[in-house]
Amino acid sequence: MRYSRHGYKLERAIKKQLAPNKSINQALKEYELNPTTNSCVTLADAYTDKGDYQNAIKYYQESLQGINQYSPDIMLKYADALYEAGEYARCKETLDLLCEKNPTFNSNAGHFLYARSLVRLGLVTDADNEFRALLSHRDHIEYKVAYAEFLFEQKRVIEAMPLIDEVIKTYSLLPKAAQNYNKHWYQTAVKLKNSKLIE
Repeated sequence: MRYSRHGYKLERAIKKQLAPNKSINQALKEYELNPTTNSCVTLADAYTDKGDYQNAIKYYQESLQGINQYSPDIMLKYADALYEAGEYARCKETLDLLCEKNPTFNSNAGHFLYARSLVRLGLVTDADNEFRALLSHRDHIEYKVAYAEFLFEQKRVIEAMPLIDEVIKTYSLLPKAAQNYNKHWYQTAVKLKNSKLIE
């Protein structure tokens, strides 16, 4: 992820803390006045930002109609909300349909979401292959940590440790804003490393 995206995410997080319901109220008002696909997606996005995934799912579903029935961008957001709501099978089904209907669409975020849904569904071999394919193209911190967690769960600690060490080293070299954005993943990596040292 590029540094500008880190800043954008942080800005959104700060705004949510200062006025957690403001964006939802604004989006809901705009949707009621003009119920277009764009206003519907904006409302779903606002619910996602708040962590209200059931309402997000509702409005993403509503957005997937007509010419936007198989919109890859909306389908990806919908799948992400399903994952966060714990509906892993529906998440996987949505991503499979996304790929079927949009064969030229490519998204690292989509592959990462797919890999995590496979883990949750206990599809170990498929999840392992998905993580490997993802890391062969991008080596983002969150991808490495999530794969390391998966490897730990599979008792493949020796394979996980190099990934964890890479994450800790990379994190120390990031700009402050990027460190803030990746703090959760860094802390998870440290926790995994410490659990290995305690053994």
